[in-house]
Amino acid sequence: MQVVDAGAADAIERTARALAEARGDRLAPADRDRYARDPLFQARRWCGAASRSVRGRRDPPTADVLRAALWLIGLARR
Repeated sequence: MQVVDAGAADAIERTARALAEARGDRLAPADRDRYARDPLFQARRWCGAASRSVRGRRDPPTADVLRAALWLIGLARR
């Protein structure tokens, strides 16, 4: 099993790029950088490359989970 360190510079950079592609100008650079450091957003960016995301005792609110999924995974096309 490969474990990805959420604090690693390459993980942050890849997530920042994915957020910039997904949200464009709708996400301020400061917010993009903050979300790029969030393990929840990093986990959603791996959709298709990872099969699990492990959260600790301090799980985020449901709204944060949904936001990450909608922004980086999106909705199914009909």
